[in-house]
Parts: sequence; C-alpha cells; structure tokens
Amino acid sequence: MTSERELELATIQAELQRFELKYLTEIGVLVTELDGLNAAIAEKSSTANPDDPVAQAEAAEAREQADESYKATENVDPDETAPESFEPTHSVCPNRFPCRWKT
Repeated sequence: MTSERELELATIQAELQRFELKYLTEIGVLVTELDGLNAAIAEKSSTANPDDPVAQAEAAEAREQADESYKATENVDPDETAPESFEPTHSVCPNRFPCRWKT
C-alpha cells in the first residue's frame, strides 16, 4: 500500500509542476507585463506630481509588484510548452497498467 501512496504523491507532484509551468508560460508572463505597465504609469504620475506623497507611495508599491512578478517569471520561456500529463511507466507500476490510482 505504501508504494501506491508514493506513486500517487509522485504523480500529483508531477501534475502540479506541469500546471505551474503552464500557468507561468501562459498567464504569468502576461501578468508580469501588466505589472510593468502599471509601474511605468504610476512612476510617470509620481514624476508629474513630485510633492504628492500618495503618488510616490503608489509608484513605489507598483514598482515592487512589478519586480516581484519579474522575479517569478524571469526564467520562463514563453514558447516552452508544458509536458503532457504524467503517466508512470510499466516498470514503476507493473501490477496496474495504466497506472492510475483510484480515489
């Protein structure tokens, strides 16, 4: 029973990794671009209003968000595609092929 649970865990981890890659390549890069544009707009507003503490704070916050988004996606290749669903090989699960757990 333990090997089945380990296989289930490995399968779920692989599926999660696939989802994360798909999200970052399809959505994450767009969010990063949007955050960069929002930061640029806020920075222009703060430059136009140097005595406005709200504009200054908004610009700093927007730049921080853009930097965080960039760090999350800086190594993502937008042309990379997520692998197909993970399916253990017969050697991993010789008694049950195809190797899918039952919930």
